[in-house]
Amino acid sequence: MKTGSMVHKLEFDSHNQELQKFSVNVVRFLLSHKAPVVESFHFKVEGPLRSIDIGIWTGILSARHLRELELNLSRGFTYRLSVSLLCSNTLETLKLQGPLLVDVSSPVCMKSLRTLHLVKVTYKDDKSVGNLLSSFPNLEHLIVHRGRHKSLVTFNIVAPFLKTLSIVGLISGVKGGGYVINAPSLKYLDIKRLSCYQFCLIENASELVGANIRGVYNTANEMILESLKSVKRLSLGLTPLHQHAFTKTPMEVGDHWNQSKNVPHCLLSHLETFVWTRYDWERQEELQVGKYILMNARRLKRATFSTRPIGSNELDKLEERCKMLKELDCLSRASDSCHFVFESE
Repeated sequence: MKTGSMVHKLEFDSHNQELQKFSVNVVRFLLSHKAPVVESFHFKVEGPLRSIDIGIWTGILSARHLRELELNLSRGFTYRLSVSLLCSNTLETLKLQGPLLVDVSSPVCMKSLRTLHLVKVTYKDDKSVGNLLSSFPNLEHLIVHRGRHKSLVTFNIVAPFLKTLSIVGLISGVKGGGYVINAPSLKYLDIKRLSCYQFCLIENASELVGANIRGVYNTANEMILESLKSVKRLSLGLTPLHQHAFTKTPMEVGDHWNQSKNVPHCLLSHLETFVWTRYDWERQEELQVGKYILMNARRLKRATFSTRPIGSNELDKLEERCKMLKELDCLSRASDSCHFVFESE
């Protein structure tokens, strides 16, 4: 705990302390704090602290023009989101981590909030998510890291001024759940870990410049890629075509790639640099995808295929790899200026 009465940045950690006594000390400190403006309040709690204590702290801080609030709550306990937390006219950044239950029956209005982090937070229902996000009409940066809970099916993100969005998904216990994103000002999108049971529908992303997609399974892959028409920088970490999510052994679903009927506009007119790491030259469908990229990317300047090196006990595969490399290198490419690179990781 920082003890100066005019300190503008406050940090509290309940580690190895008796919680109720610690809570009383925090309240006393806040009441005696003289600074008219508190820049940030960071709190980490380990143990069963009462939700009302958090409500008292945030209520006091709301009168001190608090700009940044970070709550890191311990696992194994459930806390309720205090209404006083959503009544600040000055809060610009809100970071919530841990089992905090969001139960918002109707939206409020926090026009100053620009950055919101929701990490392992739980929600009463879909409506609570909508009401929470509707409370921040000028939100620009959002991080959503889903926890394991069954009550929430669809996470609706409606944010007209959102610029960056990061989603880390986990199986929620409900098949068919997922995300619906309506963010017409979105510039950068980062999505990780969506299972085969989840979907991700991006309704409006005409301003999207960069996207990073990792650990997303087949169903979600198709929906996401259809929405990335304007992307200029795209990083993909797609799951193998022969695997399902969370199975102990691979399940074969076919060794072919279903080519899209329409070539994406971003591939035809925007893609300039292409890097494929962990390229499996032994899989025929990966060869077909590589050909598809090279034959359609008209503005491509550099294409790099990176694969694992051949071990001393695999020299019999060297000739086959060279044949595959020559097939790609001699391919008639859409871009005459494309520099082709093949390397070992």
